[in-house]
Amino acid sequence: VVTYNALLNVWKSCRRHPDAPKEVIRILQSMKLKSAHARPNTKTYNIILATLAKANANYVQLAEGLLDEMNNTNDATSKPNSVTYNSFLNVLANSKQESVVLRAFEIFGYMKQNINDGKETALPTTETYNVMMKVASNCMQSGGAACAEEILEELESLYLTNNGEIRPTVVSYISCLKAWSRDTEREPKKLVHAHKLIERMNQSYISGNKAAKPVTAVYNTLLSCYKNVATYVRTRDDQIDVLLSLSRLLDEMRQSKDFRPDQITYVTILKTLKRLPIQDERTEGVMRRIVNSCQEEGQLGKQMLNAVKKVCPWLLNR
Repeated sequence: VVTYNALLNVWKSCRRHPDAPKEVIRILQSMKLKSAHARPNTKTYNIILATLAKANANYVQLAEGLLDEMNNTNDATSKPNSVTYNSFLNVLANSKQESVVLRAFEIFGYMKQNINDGKETALPTTETYNVMMKVASNCMQSGGAACAEEILEELESLYLTNNGEIRPTVVSYISCLKAWSRDTEREPKKLVHAHKLIERMNQSYISGNKAAKPVTAVYNTLLSCYKNVATYVRTRDDQIDVLLSLSRLLDEMRQSKDFRPDQITYVTILKTLKRLPIQDERTEGVMRRIVNSCQEEGQLGKQMLNAVKKVCPWLLNR
């Protein structure tokens, strides 16, 4: 079984390969026909579920069938554990279908109930909470951001009461920020929620939670929130506030000792500026500053140049 699992891991590492789901299921069927020493175990199923979660397609029904197999088997070596359920939840999240939300919360509730029942397996982990925020972000047509924030608050509360066994990580805050970025609420007030999340993450890190150490991706996700509300800025004063906020965020990133802006940072800022309804000298001045800063940081690569051509091609002629 070790050899088969190693082969399955190869297919899992082939991210987005169109044949990966078909191949891992073919290997699983082959293993079921082998002698006892090559029969699939929990790790086998976990690898397959993780592969399905990475696939660029909807494999919810197939994942449900695999989970049923594990729950109904008499073989103790094939029973689902925390990794199993986390991978299954990832399949649900990546389906981006609202119909899976209730099923996801059913699994989430079952895992939390295992704690109350004194069980030692299939307990929720930090990854469980992170994936549930992803479910809220990807699959809920409305209220996804508020739901993700409630899940994060529960995780933060657990961290304070369970001796740090489960704790919010930087991925947790990114997951919640993504939910706010994608939320159907387009008004600038969503930015207030996003900035409060950054403050909570920084406070958690300062208070000793090293897993919440800020990284570039956090601020890039915050910038995505700005990009998604830029079109809905109504007044000149609000637009000036956005311009000042973008400048402050970039300065904060450039001055940080822990992380630096990357191409995604600069591209996102440029796209945000392009979406603002008032295109005046002040906006163009910020664009110029962004491109200059990007060049100083050595981040003026292909991705950024393409963005400049689309957003402010006039800068290339100067």
